[in-house]
Amino acid sequence: MATSPHALLPQAFVLAALAALPLACGGESIGSLTDASNDATDGADADTTPIAAVCASTPGTRLTREFIEPAAGAREEFDVIDTELGEECRYFLEADGSYTCYPENFETLIRFQDAACTSAIVGVAIGATPKPYARARRLSNGGCFLGRHFRKVGMPSAVTGGQAVFSQDTTGTCSPVTAPARDYYLAGPELPISSFVTATRGAASSTPRLATATFQGSDGSSICDFSGSVIDNDLDAACRPGFGVDSEFYCVPTGPSSTEVFNNAGCTDQSSVVVVDRCQEEPPAYAQTTETLACGVVGTTLQAVTTTALEQRFDDSSGSCLADTGTDRFFPVGETIENSEFVSLEAQKEEGSERLTRSLLSDGQGFLGFQGLWHDDVLDADCQFQPAVDGSFRCLPESLTTANFFSNATCTDPIQLARIDDCQQGKSHFTVSAPLGNRVLSAAPHSEPVFENSGNGCGPVSGSFLVPSFELGPSSFVEAIVSEL
Repeated sequence: MATSPHALLPQAFVLAALAALPLACGGESIGSLTDASNDATDGADADTTPIAAVCASTPGTRLTREFIEPAAGAREEFDVIDTELGEECRYFLEADGSYTCYPENFETLIRFQDAACTSAIVGVAIGATPKPYARARRLSNGGCFLGRHFRKVGMPSAVTGGQAVFSQDTTGTCSPVTAPARDYYLAGPELPISSFVTATRGAASSTPRLATATFQGSDGSSICDFSGSVIDNDLDAACRPGFGVDSEFYCVPTGPSSTEVFNNAGCTDQSSVVVVDRCQEEPPAYAQTTETLACGVVGTTLQAVTTTALEQRFDDSSGSCLADTGTDRFFPVGETIENSEFVSLEAQKEEGSERLTRSLLSDGQGFLGFQGLWHDDVLDADCQFQPAVDGSFRCLPESLTTANFFSNATCTDPIQLARIDDCQQGKSHFTVSAPLGNRVLSAAPHSEPVFENSGNGCGPVSGSFLVPSFELGPSSFVEAIVSEL
């Protein structure tokens, strides 16, 4: 039987799910690294799964991807690179349902030198180097999203601030304004969408229930979907790894939070609803409520959303019960979806003879998920790749969480310690931010008395505590070199 995620991964994947941290497909991590907690088990005692690339990005004529491969056949992916632009890019959904990989490095303060808003300039902080692109969002007159527009930033402009210029709002209306104090640079015309790689969204592979998504680029690339969503075919919904309110681990479908509104003219009866604005054609399939479980993890409950909106919503915020005259629609929440309807996920350790192995999530039917969590067999600790104190890219162990205590009975001498409890089992290092990366310090038992200042005054604290000890040099940790596909 696979090791329980409570023992192996109690916090990492819940944080990722609720913070929209990305899920990688079949061992390929995408984007930010998650915080993690681990009561690690030795490889001989845990179930293992062979190295498998369920979802691995492949480059095209323009798009490629940065990755590391610290263990043979086991890699972790990061940023998508548009080699023609020489910039990182990220796929965005367009109003027509297609996707475009737009540059991630852009300015947003766009002004114009003419009343027709055709001669663009871009403002940056005085003395700052401008980013290579400028981006504007375009909305309809009703406020609905129409698209993004990018311009190339060029040479310095004579505008420095205080001059009369023009501003274009999100609907395209051009109005006179005074230029704020900035350095300004000339910007070219809006770039056509053909300047970027476009894509359709499809599935790289699927199990009987779960399917991982990819962007099939117009340049021939196949990029694992770094938005984090996996498709649950049975529920016809995107899902992310997370806990249910029963403290078990699932691929939990996503949805907005519900809210309570009055449904009658006396403002005495309420309905639990999700709000759908005028720009959305259909309501979401699910609404969610959450509650905090042990160790601060969050459990999710889902309710089905009905397809018929309330005939009228009422509001009493003015002191009187009045009918809502806005354009939003309110769809009542229906029955609760039982946790048994979700796909259960278990932690599995990947097979491998090298120092590092990946900690994966499995549905037992062939789906594998990876979120940047490795296990270092030498340190017997989970680790994640990040800059070390010397700037090198290494798999640094997760940090113990510290809290403020006192070393004397009058609570005047503060000390930072890590309290050892069920939520911190298996951790044995502290990390501290430094200019180029992170310092790593070993943890030593703290045997002296510990005090805390509570509402009843200064008093002793029971329990076991760890204190930072000697520093471990960067060479203590596995280094990886970032390459491109």
